[in-house]
Amino acid sequence: MSLPQRLCVIVVLSSAYLLGIVQGSYAAWSSQEAVTPADSVQQVLSEVSHHCIDVDGSGEVHVVWQDWRGPGSIYYNSRTPPSGWGAESFRVDPPGVYVPEDPTVCCDPAGNVFVAWHVQGDTTGRPQVNYRMCFASTGWETGAGLVDNSRSYSPSAVMDDSGSVHVVWLRESHPLRNQVMYRKLVPGQGWSDDLALSGSSNSYSSGLTIAEQAGSLYVVWAELNNSTDVWDVYYRGYTPGDGWDAAPTQVTIDGDGWSPSVAVGPDGCLFVVFTMQGTAGAHEIFFRAWSPSSGWDGIVTAVSSNDGIHSRNPDVACDDLGLVHVVWHDAREASYEIYERVYTPGTGWGDEAPLTANENGDLYPHLISGTCGMHLVWHNGPVYYKNYVGKSSGIPGTDRSGDDSAGRQLIVGASPNPFNGRTVIDYQLPGQMFLTLRVFSVTGQLVAELASGCQGAGAHSIIWEGHDFSGRQVQPGVYFVTLHYGDLREVRAIVLLN
Repeated sequence: MSLPQRLCVIVVLSSAYLLGIVQGSYAAWSSQEAVTPADSVQQVLSEVSHHCIDVDGSGEVHVVWQDWRGPGSIYYNSRTPPSGWGAESFRVDPPGVYVPEDPTVCCDPAGNVFVAWHVQGDTTGRPQVNYRMCFASTGWETGAGLVDNSRSYSPSAVMDDSGSVHVVWLRESHPLRNQVMYRKLVPGQGWSDDLALSGSSNSYSSGLTIAEQAGSLYVVWAELNNSTDVWDVYYRGYTPGDGWDAAPTQVTIDGDGWSPSVAVGPDGCLFVVFTMQGTAGAHEIFFRAWSPSSGWDGIVTAVSSNDGIHSRNPDVACDDLGLVHVVWHDAREASYEIYERVYTPGTGWGDEAPLTANENGDLYPHLISGTCGMHLVWHNGPVYYKNYVGKSSGIPGTDRSGDDSAGRQLIVGASPNPFNGRTVIDYQLPGQMFLTLRVFSVTGQLVAELASGCQGAGAHSIIWEGHDFSGRQVQPGVYFVTLHYGDLREVRAIVLLN
């Protein structure tokens, strides 16, 4: 029997079995990638803003962090599909006397980027919030601008589709009193006047964050009442045409609440997560939702297990199906890991699942939803990144029914085939998508992952030199290249010769 005939027999016998394995083993979250390059020393994401990551309309991911090269600075890197992370990071803050902290980043669909942070003023010695912009057409501004210098810190920012920037931060009036402040920057026009969003002057606020959708703004923060010594989570929203809510709304019902984050779903439902003391004595993650039709849920729901082990610093985002993803760092293992739990409106909560398993502790997850699915960063010395296949059912290993890409064809080929030493795998994408390109053996064993991430429409090529995950040369024989996106999947047989 000739080689093409033998290959045909193998493909007929193995393709159905292999396809079942590929479908069952497909994971929604990609493998972790290092954001920070080799020249970084120690990196820390903001503990309060929940906005150290954003994604623009082209799928480029933008990340900022506090980096301890020298005295400490704010650094930036971006991930461009399909080439990946930049080889070198960029220092955003100008040199100064004091160490900048708590960076936040946001962008618009066009790829304009805004970064803010707080730092002690070189002349005043008071904390102030600075910013710097990078325009898609001209690059980074030459220096930093000022948001507020009135004892201000802990900024969080978003950009709307028009390129306007919305910033919230804390302004201290007394060592134990501050207020949540807001300003809007319209490029080419300048800043709006300051607006105080928190209602009480006898309180201390912390952990504020802001979200935006279709021009509406959603701000949450934790507020300590100095008279009662109790923390509560508050919310205040802005709607175009109506303006800001008349007063903040208390989200927590019973017990303290802090470290909140907020997300809004495609249908306008609002989801707030925060940390509270569980009945077993440890910090746990809790959740409350608001819908346009029925208002706030009557109860606060526990997200993390009430197991007496600390769960902290939650973040939340909604995918394109309206599924709510909550992430946090959890100490149930030997060191902290990032956990996730997914809520399906109308159905309920899925199981808790670890997303990381690194040594030394994975801390402070930042989660954002946008082009090419969902994007997660956290720090563990270096800063790491994962991407989630947004156009799926939200449950790892399943596909999205009714995907708008159904019926399109993914074209995969390899040349030369059979090959000796190396082959070029070519594929054509009908549009921008998150994909995985993998090599399997005839028994269904995963041999290598050649690509995993968001890539644009058009022709792409990847070279495989017959190496497995460990860089070892594989044995001659038949292998299957699989290209997978949602419910689209193609399998091609290739033959490695002696």
